Amino acid sequence: SHFLTLELLKIITHGYLIYSMLDIYTVGSTRLAKIITGSEMRELLSPFDFSDTVIVKPNFVDRAPGTYTSPESLRLLFEALDSQIVVAEGHGLIRVLCDQDKGLCFDYNGEERDWSWIPRGGWSHFAKKDDWDWFSGGEHWGHLKELDNKYLDEKGFTDLFKEFDAEYINVTDEIWEGNVIDPDLIKKEVEEQYGQLFTEKFYGFIPVRLFEHRGSTLISFNKFKHYTTFTLKNMFGFIPDPIRCWWHGPKNSRMVNSIIDINKLYATFFNVLGVQESLGLTPRSNKEGSFGDASLSYDLVEGSKLVCAGMDLIEVDTLMAGVGSFGLVELEYLDKANGVLGRYRPELVEQVKNLSPYPSLS
Repeated sequence: SHFLTLELLKIITHGYLIYSMLDIYTVGSTRLAKIITGSEMRELLSPFDFSDTVIVKPNFVDRAPGTYTSPESLRLLFEALDSQIVVAEGHGLIRVLCDQDKGLCFDYNGEERDWSWIPRGGWSHFAKKDDWDWFSGGEHWGHLKELDNKYLDEKGFTDLFKEFDAEYINVTDEIWEGNVIDPDLIKKEVEEQYGQLFTEKFYGFIPVRLFEHRGSTLISFNKFKHYTTFTLKNMFGFIPDPIRCWWHGPKNSRMVNSIIDINKLYATFFNVLGVQESLGLTPRSNKEGSFGDASLSYDLVEGSKLVCAGMDLIEVDTLMAGVGSFGLVELEYLDKANGVLGRYRPELVEQVKNLSPYPSLS
């Protein structure tokens, strides 16, 4: 069932009582609201329990306008938390590549290539071969770290982290440096709770620096985009490969299993909260759009300011697919993870559409 609640919450901020009214929709166990301020974000998230330290997994997949977690939306989340904040993300070639720097050159079958070739012409090769030793063992890794620091600086994240005293952990660096928990110990605990993972290699993907906060709240904080990627898929960024072609697999043959595995892995050790946001500028599909490539071209529109939050990430993703008018058939992982990572109830899409006023993304 669903219902619309008008909640008057007492929020204690800097010693003052602030009364705020916010339209909060509750569908299943998930909460939705149009958010403008940090205090409103706090109100939306108020029923959820937060640990002394909260790990935030943003969506730093890209650098194209409107496609990544912005510092402005991250600020609203930070303002809603009283906990010590740890921001964690893996490296991504796509987010650091630009006209000024296409990465370093390397030899591929006797031909010179640069990093920008991998997501374009090299995807099919890397989807078949999971090998980044050539990259992590030399100057490529060092250059990637330099570009990533530059990305964080230029986009305003470095200053934001300093302002909120937030620690930043790059999981790729930690895993490649070997700073991980014994995979055998991880495997034992994961399989006791969820059974065997599809891919054995996942057991080696828990950094010590994150495991130190075991039992803490982990927020998958995802940016709404013009294609089907939500809070469960956002966890994909904890896979250390700078481009995760192999984990997608040829024709995306491994993607569903990879999404389920990385979520099982982290759900074993952390209390995962899914938060999907459409704050700030948001992509809208347009075949003749000014941004993106031929297959994913888009225009930028002012976001609906809708934020969706819940401990059942399958439910969160189902609702956001519905309000975004995406076909659920495209989200095979929701059905496959049903009863394991949450409850898959596609009928909730119609319930959220029947809310009045409808909290659309348009």
